[in-house]
Amino acid sequence: ERTWLISILKRKIIDHYRKMNSNKGKAEVRMTYSTDENEGDWLEERVADPFDKTAEDTIENTELGFAIDQCLEKLPEKQAKVFEMKTILNYDTEAICNELNITASNLWVIIHRARVAMASCLEKNWF
Repeated sequence: ERTWLISILKRKIIDHYRKMNSNKGKAEVRMTYSTDENEGDWLEERVADPFDKTAEDTIENTELGFAIDQCLEKLPEKQAKVFEMKTILNYDTEAICNELNITASNLWVIIHRARVAMASCLEKNWF
């Protein structure tokens, strides 16, 4: 019960901040984790500027791509295919289910397992 109640509380807090910061239907949560006014907005500090690419960013993205490919190769074939179709290629759930002849609930189980495995693999090989 405690886990359930904490989950509800988290959602209520998020909804509260979204409602406070909404601007005609555009919800955006803005939080600062510091009392220092000079540090700027938390979201703005952590979102990379797409026009400010450095050589280091390019190298890091290349390394991440290699790490993702290596981790995909370590997954079971079906998990790798489902993960790639859903996460990388952005296929619809229905299209994946039809192509692989699986149910939607089975798809979500496979995706969950693949994501957990990928997160674990990336944590070991890339972070």
